[in-house]
Amino acid sequence: MIQNDSQRYFVISTLLIFILALVVILTYNVSSQCFGFSKDGVCYNIGDELRIDGVYYYIDANGDSQEQKSDGSSCQNDFECLNNLCSNGVCVDLYKEAEKQGELVEDVLNKSEEIRFGYNAKISIATIEDTYEIGEKIELTNG
Repeated sequence: MIQNDSQRYFVISTLLIFILALVVILTYNVSSQCFGFSKDGVCYNIGDELRIDGVYYYIDANGDSQEQKSDGSSCQNDFECLNNLCSNGVCVDLYKEAEKQGELVEDVLNKSEEIRFGYNAKISIATIEDTYEIGEKIELTNG
């Protein structure tokens, strides 16, 4: 039984030193282990991306390196894809997808012009914007 303040201080400081030593030991053991892929003394974790001899790899859930996948390949995570985008289980290139969407919008605009003005009066939106001020009335003839 602790009888005075100096004994109490000694017990508390001894416990604190023991706890601190335990934390240091556990931290050292965890930080010295690599739970992913180790190359040239560097530890790569799950999802890390690396380039070896010009080929791009990622670290999978097993800690193994896998070559990154091209567009159209099946995937579960963004880091599996060369373009870093996995959408609906497929690697996609966001730039190409945006380009496709732009083409679709242009097709819809062209079709709506054909419906409104007839097939012989196709109008380029870019030409209209370059030629006329916004809000300026223009007269179109079919023919």
